[in-house]
Amino acid sequence: MKKQTSHLQYDWWKYVAVFLIPLILWCSIFTILKRPKADERLHILFLGEGLNTQALEQELTTYLQENTSQNLKSVQIATAVYTDENYNNQLLAATYSYDIIIISQPQMKDTVGQDFFYVLPQELQSAEIQLYEENVNGTTMPFGALGFLNDQVCYVFVSPQTENLYPLNTKSQEGNHAAVIAWQWLMEIL
Repeated sequence: MKKQTSHLQYDWWKYVAVFLIPLILWCSIFTILKRPKADERLHILFLGEGLNTQALEQELTTYLQENTSQNLKSVQIATAVYTDENYNNQLLAATYSYDIIIISQPQMKDTVGQDFFYVLPQELQSAEIQLYEENVNGTTMPFGALGFLNDQVCYVFVSPQTENLYPLNTKSQEGNHAAVIAWQWLMEIL
């Protein structure tokens, strides 16, 4: 009995580890598997303040359910305000996490389009929208669109990393066009 007590006294942590490690692995695996894949979600980021994201998210979700056959498990609109010191790093990270990025006038920086986004595909350009253009090596190129949201000037960009831009992005698969549909909807309301 003394040997068992001594064993538990000095090696208790091994029993705890044998219990906790599989539990942590089990939870981690199911958390990863539960997360929607890139083509099952549509995430929009608004850089600025004063946007009612819940109402806009509900309207967009309803619109997408009626106008796309893509199986979306998650439609989210998030807001953020980036600081000057980390602006570039935060915006670069956002291009990997969000499909569409809307930047309010106070959050906008020079050459954002050419630094973080691709030239806006021709299919997303139309005569009805005002394009956001930048001068690149003497050539004016469109990178996004201009609009008004909550009475403030906003710049709208499509992330170069989105998988929801079929057929405009090589990462997209047929039928994954939620970002295109959301872009068109945003251009109507802005």
